[in-house]
Amino acid sequence: MDQRPTIREQIDACRPDSDDLLLPEHAADLAELHGSLRESPEARGDCERIQRNDRIIRSAMQDVSLPAGLEAKLLAAVQAAQAVPLAGLERAIQEEPSAEDKSVTSIPVKGNRRLFIKVAGGAVAASLLVGVIAYLNWSPNEQPITKDELATQVEQWLRAVDVRAMAKPTKPTGLPTGVLGTVAGSSSISSSQGKITAYSVKLRGSSATLLMVATTKAYPVGSLPFTKIGVSGGLQVGAWQKGGVLYVIAVPEKADAHLDQFAPQQPIG
Repeated sequence: MDQRPTIREQIDACRPDSDDLLLPEHAADLAELHGSLRESPEARGDCERIQRNDRIIRSAMQDVSLPAGLEAKLLAAVQAAQAVPLAGLERAIQEEPSAEDKSVTSIPVKGNRRLFIKVAGGAVAASLLVGVIAYLNWSPNEQPITKDELATQVEQWLRAVDVRAMAKPTKPTGLPTGVLGTVAGSSSISSSQGKITAYSVKLRGSSATLLMVATTKAYPVGSLPFTKIGVSGGLQVGAWQKGGVLYVIAVPEKADAHLDQFAPQQPIG
């Protein structure tokens, strides 16, 4: 019988600042995580903490320069560590009792010493691990994102979208709940938030651009109905956040299209 991965394992499978949660090929494997992020504040908190730790590790691996001479020091430390059991082995061979004494000779001291080395080594490793975990889980309180900062980010994201270069869908692509229209193309763009999925949406002759940003950050918007975002570039823009995803929808100001066409303020039906 197949065992489903736990929520923690599903969170660990999602790379920070990526669109793993949005990819159709992962939908079945991450279905439970989607539901938990939507319904459980505890799951959202766990996801944010784990992804924050992953970002710290990624940043440390990419940004920290290695001190001069580190390689030589590590090699010397390894050689010194390897020399300890070898020296003990040599002494044991030299001190090996004669055949007639073997039956009455015990070696509790050496056994205890080896046990002590193992325990001490384990204690050192455990203390280092505790220190690393404590460091990773400590971080200053993140400053909340303001509406102006969100507007600046949205402008950058929308400028990076090239609708003409989008891939045409090979099969019908579903849109998020509350968004109307048909997907005419899709692409992904890179940003400081990671990969962002972009869609060109058509509805009764009008066009809109929809962005989906997987994030653990809290933006100054609610769930639907959308919050209007003031941006430059001749666009009407609305945004909302739900289930660990920030949604942004934009239509040209001079066109006949309106945001309410694609994301109605009132439920239909």
